[in-house]
Amino acid sequence: MKKHYLLLLLIAIAIFSSSCRKTVIQVKVDNQYGYDVYNVIVGTDNFGTVSSGQTTGYMNIPEGNGNITGQSANGLALVSSYSFSGTNPGNNPFTINISSTGTITMTKD
Repeated sequence: MKKHYLLLLLIAIAIFSSSCRKTVIQVKVDNQYGYDVYNVIVGTDNFGTVSSGQTTGYMNIPEGNGNITGQSANGLALVSSYSFSGTNPGNNPFTINISSTGTITMTKD
């Protein structure tokens, strides 16, 4: 009888722990601005310096809402926000685009 309770407890723990896992979204940064952008941060993930004309590799960002920040080599503070959802198929991956004017947009790849 104790084995049945232990088995039920283990199943309940497995179900609970899998339901707490956050979905992650694959995100990369494409810098088309005329300057390098330092300390590019998406949520809590740091992409580091993204050189002008360069695109980073993908990083896994937890779904949800957050900020995108960076500092360009010419002193412009780049700030935006995001809302990523991975609950629907096809919502992965994304590119954060830093345009030639320093505007930040997002596109689904």
